[in-house]
Amino acid sequence: MDRYDIAVVGAGPVGSVCALAFAQKGARVALLEANPKAARRLAGEWLHPPAVRMLQDVGITLDTQPHSVTGKGFAVFPEDGSEPIVLPYPEGSQGLACEHAELVSCLHEAVENEPGIDFLLHARVREVGDGGLTYSRNGAAQSLDATRVVGADGRASIVRQSLGLSTKPMPCSRMVGVMLEGVDLPLKGYGHVVLGAPGPLLVYHVGEHSVRIVADVPLDRWAPRDRVGLLAGSYAGLLPETLRPAFVEALQAGNSTPRPMN
Repeated sequence: MDRYDIAVVGAGPVGSVCALAFAQKGARVALLEANPKAARRLAGEWLHPPAVRMLQDVGITLDTQPHSVTGKGFAVFPEDGSEPIVLPYPEGSQGLACEHAELVSCLHEAVENEPGIDFLLHARVREVGDGGLTYSRNGAAQSLDATRVVGADGRASIVRQSLGLSTKPMPCSRMVGVMLEGVDLPLKGYGHVVLGAPGPLLVYHVGEHSVRIVADVPLDRWAPRDRVGLLAGSYAGLLPETLRPAFVEALQAGNSTPRPMN
C-alpha cells in the first residue's frame, strides 16, 4: 500500500494549491481527481490580491495566459443609473481575472512537475477512514495510507461525508455566465458590479477583448425555457450600452452556461 504524508481529494484550484504548498514544504502528497473535465465548468475566475499572492508563493503566475488580465478593483453601477462607485484595491495591489479552465490547466502542469506529488487522475474516492482512503481507478479498487486527508472535492464531498457533515445542496439562486467577444468595458481593469436587475451582474475581462458576464438569477425567477427572455428583458438594459447588443446576441445564440449557487 502506498503511504503519504498528505492526501488531497479534488484537484481544482484549492486542492492543487494545497498539494503544491505541502509538497514544497517537503511532504509526500497524493492528489486525487475523479473528473478532470470539471475544470471546463463556469467557476471562480476573479482572483483578489491575496489569492494572486498565494499562487505566486507556490510558483504560479497567470498574467501571461491568453485569457487573463490584471484587475485594479471593482466599480459598482447603482440601479438608479448614477455614476459608478469605483473601489480600487488598496496601495496599488492588483487582482487577476483568468478563465477557469486555463487557471486549472496551469495548476495541473505545476502539479505534474512537482516531484513530491503523485497526481492520480480519474481516481474516485469511495471511503475515507482513519489513516487513509480507498478509491477506484481504471475499474480497480485501490487504497493508500495518509497521515492527513484534505477535502477539496466540492459540494458532494466524500471527505465531508466521512466527518458526518451534511452534503445536501441548498441552492439559493442560479448563476448564468455569458462570454462576449470583441467588446470592452467602460472602466478597463475593473470588475463591474451592476445592480437593479432581479439579481446582480458581475462583468469582467478575461482577455484583451473578451468579457464575461455573470448573472445571478433568484430561484423564483428561474425557468430554463424562459431564461433568454428573462436575461434579455430584465438584465440586459442595465448593462453599459456598449455591451447590450452583444449580450442579447450571445444569449440568442445559446452561448450561456448555467450553474446553481448554494
